[in-house]
Amino acid sequence: MDSRRDGAALPVERAHFVVVNQALGPFYRRVVAALSQRGHRVTVLSGENIDFSEPAVTVIAGPPADRSTIWTRARSWASFLRFAFLNVPKHHDKAVVLSSSNPPLLPHVCAYVGTHHTRHVARVLDVYPDVMRAHPRVDGWPVVQRLWLIGNRYAYRRCACVMTLGEVMASTLSSYTSHRPLVIPDWSTIDPTSVPARDANPMRVELGLGSRLTVLYSGNLGLTHDAGILVKAATQFIDDDNVRFVIVGEGAQHDRLRTDAHARGVENLFVFLPRQTAERLPLSMGLGDFSVVTVARGAETTCMPCKTYDYLAAGSAILAIVQRPSDLASVVDTHRCGVVVAPGDVGALVAAIRDALPQDDRFQKMRAAARRAATEVFSAQIQCARLVELLEAQASLLAAGRVSAHSS
Repeated sequence: MDSRRDGAALPVERAHFVVVNQALGPFYRRVVAALSQRGHRVTVLSGENIDFSEPAVTVIAGPPADRSTIWTRARSWASFLRFAFLNVPKHHDKAVVLSSSNPPLLPHVCAYVGTHHTRHVARVLDVYPDVMRAHPRVDGWPVVQRLWLIGNRYAYRRCACVMTLGEVMASTLSSYTSHRPLVIPDWSTIDPTSVPARDANPMRVELGLGSRLTVLYSGNLGLTHDAGILVKAATQFIDDDNVRFVIVGEGAQHDRLRTDAHARGVENLFVFLPRQTAERLPLSMGLGDFSVVTVARGAETTCMPCKTYDYLAAGSAILAIVQRPSDLASVVDTHRCGVVVAPGDVGALVAAIRDALPQDDRFQKMRAAARRAATEVFSAQIQCARLVELLEAQASLLAAGRVSAHSS
């Protein structure tokens, strides 16, 4: 891996980039568009057949992601890995390849098929197999984890550059790399200006929330997300009509939460909503006075939930249920935009909500700090520019004959 990985090299006038990702979300779409607008040619290998308006972008569609169950997800991952194995070699000669750990083994495939005329940049969203320790269904697969460890060291040391979402994740990932990974955070998928003011949010009126303090949980309700702690906390507000818990999303825990809320007699404190469309996402995200992000115990050094950035953009204070050290806790502490509670600590969670109930000056400062962090640090414009600069620097090194680490 070259030591000049952070934009020190001068960018070439025109280069070829190959972007490989099964689910090409707003982050990657913006990067692709920016590269094309700067005069580069971009080939996209994705599970989504997206129609880019830029003529220099070629999209090659592969198997889409299927998140219905853990098994359908695994099958769709395997199908896309095969697609990448067969198609990346057709396009990667004299190109900078940007892969994402979506599917988790995608950087490994791209590293394996790479040549001396390729510079491979891997973006790691979750650190596998480390994150598996927090998943009750797969933590007992030691052979799989051991093989994955070996694969990580092989793949990441063949990369020209490895990046991830936070400093704590970088520390975890560094055990597999030759150099400490770079950190380029994710950014919000919603525009802060599209989120209505609290009292002007039509969705708040639709749901009858009034002026009540709203504790929002939005997103996947999977097995490693401890959303059940909200039901336990709600039992302390049975006689308090000033709090509502809004749960938006789908997943394995959805029905369980409804059942538990009914059994504990707090169903009147909860509003359950399905996954929202992209058009209504700014409205639903804007519901949260306090917005909850949970990371299962044992996974705190391996991931950074991307919903955090949407909450920040919506101007919501963050209620982070996570162990320290973690990148999530670091964001909350650094920007003073919320409260950190240890997983399972119902008392601390209840206390945080009670402290926020008066909507006092301290709480309002948290919300203002959240919006400020979204616009001044985690904005799409800032972080996309950083990634584009990094990719152009890699292209200039390739043009100058500086080959990837796997050739040395």
